[in-house]
Amino acid sequence: MYTHVLIAHSATLSMSPAITTLKAGSTVTITVFVNTDNTVINGADGNILFSPDILEVTYISRNNSIFPMWVEEPSYSNTTGVITFNGGIPNPGYSGSNGKVLTFMLRSKKEGQASISFSSSNVRANDGLGTNILNGQQSLDITVSPSQVTPPKEPVNTVKEKSVNIETIPASTVKDVPSTPVIISETYPNHSLWYKETGGIFTWSLEKGVTDARLSVTKSSTGKTSVVYSPAVSSKEIKDLTDGVWYFNAQLANDAGWSETAHYSVHVDTKKPEYCTVSKVDVIDDAAGTKVNLKIEAKDDVSGIDYYEISIDNNKAIIWNGSDNAIYTTPLLSTGSHTVFVKAIDKAGNACDSKTEFAIESKIVPPVIEKYQDKVMSGDTVTIEGKTYPNSKVEMIIEKEDGTTRTDLVTSNNEGMFSYVTNATLEKGTYKMFTRVIDDKGVRSMLSDVMRIEVIPEPSTSDHDSTTIIVIVLSLALTISIIVICITVYKLYKIKAIIRKETLLAEGKFHRAFTVLRDEIVNQLRVFEKVKSKRDLTKEEIKIIKTLRLELTKAEELLNEEIEKINDKV
Repeated sequence: MYTHVLIAHSATLSMSPAITTLKAGSTVTITVFVNTDNTVINGADGNILFSPDILEVTYISRNNSIFPMWVEEPSYSNTTGVITFNGGIPNPGYSGSNGKVLTFMLRSKKEGQASISFSSSNVRANDGLGTNILNGQQSLDITVSPSQVTPPKEPVNTVKEKSVNIETIPASTVKDVPSTPVIISETYPNHSLWYKETGGIFTWSLEKGVTDARLSVTKSSTGKTSVVYSPAVSSKEIKDLTDGVWYFNAQLANDAGWSETAHYSVHVDTKKPEYCTVSKVDVIDDAAGTKVNLKIEAKDDVSGIDYYEISIDNNKAIIWNGSDNAIYTTPLLSTGSHTVFVKAIDKAGNACDSKTEFAIESKIVPPVIEKYQDKVMSGDTVTIEGKTYPNSKVEMIIEKEDGTTRTDLVTSNNEGMFSYVTNATLEKGTYKMFTRVIDDKGVRSMLSDVMRIEVIPEPSTSDHDSTTIIVIVLSLALTISIIVICITVYKLYKIKAIIRKETLLAEGKFHRAFTVLRDEIVNQLRVFEKVKSKRDLTKEEIKIIKTLRLELTKAEELLNEEIEKINDKV
């Protein structure tokens, strides 16, 4: 039976800036944020509704979102007035109070009352169940006012395209001046974000009757336009912007006068952060296991640090948004050496990186291996016996020659004894085996001393047959030798007339001949010993070896006995 644990925390979705008024024809960029209330989440989805008769979306983006994965790209419909989003993030998820979800740009089409609100939205907890923890949603009520009436335009110097002729545009008191231009840039689609690009194209539409355009690029948000294009242009490419905040300014004119000035901010940052450092502060041992506090610091004077990517031991990087004290606490770590890579990314996407290495020493003693097989035949299993803490989990790690590993788990008994038998046969080759114990907190000990196991191929049938033939031949040779010795001894016994000198010479020859035969048989028996180190001998082979040794001993005793009799007779 499974028990579902209710999550007490709640999340909210909000929009910034929280505008209440807007002029007709103007634009505003709105960013959607999520506050998880200290709960780790893995996704958010839903709809944002707006008044399509008053407002229209001109741009939408998920750049620099906390969600790197999207079921589908954010989209919008100016017909139905709906923005749709569905983003997610893998483990370990995200937790924070100001997580950016997406941004979109709105343009007010006419005066009136408009609203923006969330609908059918969810914020999913990273609890394995996707629990919706959304408990608050912000909505905006906006009053769109008429465009401000622009006074008659003042005479200005104008520059015809590719010309230096100067004209004077007459003043007018008519109220129907052009609307404030709505500037769009594919290079800098969101004028509240930072970009690496040092130049781009800006475009806007021209209403009927527009005759002139006046443009400029300034460092001031209230910069005035200065260069006039007649006839009016609807796009302009700007190059060689240096790092910092710039403003592209544009005005349009018709016979009634000049429109209000549109200011489009551009944030440029081409340089990576000045520095990025990571260092170990201390080790935390608690009931859950071992963690490490890392001091992570970075500096970027232009756009500022946006987030960090942290990878531990070459595992998949996690996203960290930083903290006030610059301390990052790792997940649970095993004992041994660890390497941490940190990449600091600024708000334009420039990055610098750093790494640190440290070791976690375990207070837990590794298992003691008491018995194992250092050589087995291919197709056989390996048995390992050892001792550790009572009733503990023991990891058995098998490493192949190519570096790949396999890990199995066994449990020690009440006395701490454990036994492990490989659950699969091993192929030919040399293997390394290690063990380590895991305590009830999940903390692992250091690895035990390495065990090297050689797996040798099983001898073929032809090898077995050859061995049998050798045994038969040796047995036959020994039998013949014994017969010859007996006949020779018999003849010596009969020939009493032979002088003692000849008897002694014959005795020496017999001893030498028998010694050669004995040494050859002993060498062959050593071959059996080598075979025995690689595989178990058959019952027949063991019986033959015992017989050979016994017969060899008897033959030697018989020879000595008969020669002694001859000596007595002579």
